[in-house]
Amino acid sequence: MIKTIGNPSKDMGKIRNASPFHNIANISVPILLIHGDRDQRINVNQSRAMFAALKKTAKAVKYIELPNTGHNLKKHAENNDADNDEEDHNDAFKKTLLETVDFFDTHLTP
Repeated sequence: MIKTIGNPSKDMGKIRNASPFHNIANISVPILLIHGDRDQRINVNQSRAMFAALKKTAKAVKYIELPNTGHNLKKHAENNDADNDEEDHNDAFKKTLLETVDFFDTHLTP
């Protein structure tokens, strides 16, 4: 993280200035947020908070939360059935692609 965005103990101002969450007033394009509720890399609450803040300021935003899904769109199954894991992954991936195409169809002009 330090190489990518800076050291939070030294560069908090720089990090805050680069944060979309802290610059919502400057957002002028529609936003699509897709997040798995079991994401262990990026806490789902970050997307939930971003969505709420965007809605509060009447920005164009769509939020899709994928249930029982991690960062890489893999489902977190109770059992370790590899066949179900692949099928669940494909379902989450397909939903993500379809939602993205729908969002583009809605917000991009030819």
